[in-house]
Amino acid sequence: MKKKLIFLLIYLFSVFGFAQTTKETQFRNKISLSQQINARWTTDLDLGKNWTKNDYETQNNASYLNQLYARVWGHYQQNDHWRFSSFLGYFYNMNSTDDKQPNFSEIRLALQSIYYFHRPDYVLSSRLRVENKFVENLENQFDATVRLRLQLSFVYPFNGRFVQKGVFYALTSDELFFKLITPNSGSQFFDRNRFSAGFGYAFLNSFKMELSYVNEYIPRPSNTRMENVLQVNLIFSNLIPVVKKKQESKNQN
Repeated sequence: MKKKLIFLLIYLFSVFGFAQTTKETQFRNKISLSQQINARWTTDLDLGKNWTKNDYETQNNASYLNQLYARVWGHYQQNDHWRFSSFLGYFYNMNSTDDKQPNFSEIRLALQSIYYFHRPDYVLSSRLRVENKFVENLENQFDATVRLRLQLSFVYPFNGRFVQKGVFYALTSDELFFKLITPNSGSQFFDRNRFSAGFGYAFLNSFKMELSYVNEYIPRPSNTRMENVLQVNLIFSNLIPVVKKKQESKNQN
C-alpha cells in the first residue's frame, strides 16, 4: 500500500510539478427558481453568469463576462434520504483563454443522485453526477465528453433545526471532477477540484440568499489554473402558492 502511494505521488509530481500556475479571480451569480409540483416532484430553472479577472493577460486588470447559462431541472424525492435529478442546460462561453476558439456554445445533459444524512444539528449529503457535455468546435459541430462528479456537502443552521424563514446557516462543500476517457476528452482522468464555503440567510420560506467563497483547482500538464471565486446565489422556491395566498388575502380584505 505504501509503495502504491509513493508511486502515485511521484506520478502526480511528474505530471503537475513543473506546470506553470496562473490565477484568476471570478464573480459568479446564479438565480434559481424552484417549484414543487407534488409531494414527489419538483422542477427548477437556473440562470447564471460568470465574470473573470485574470493575472496573466498583457493588459492590466483585464476583466470580462465569460459565461452565461440556463438549466432546466427535474427532481424526484423518493424519501427523506434519496433524491434523483436530471437537467438539460445551455452554456455560452465568451472570451475563452483558447485563442483558437474564443466563443463557443455548450449543451449539457446530466443525471444525479443525492443521499442526505439528517442529523439533529446539521445535514450532510453526498452527490454523484454523470454529466454529458456537447461542446461546439471550430467546424460548428459538437464534440461529446463525459464527466463524473463526486461532491460532499454540509449545511449547519445556527438558529433553528431547519433552513426556514429567519434562519442563518453555514454551508460548505468539496467536489471532485473526473473526465471519463472518450475520443474528445484527452488523456487526463482527473479534471479539477472545487471547494466552497459560505453563509446563507432565509429571508422568507420562499427566498434565500447565499454568499460563498469558491476555490477551483484545475491541474493541467502545461498550465495549472487556480480560480478564486466570489459566488452569490439567489434561491426562490414555490412562488406560485405565495402569489396565490397574497391574491386570496387581498380578495378577503
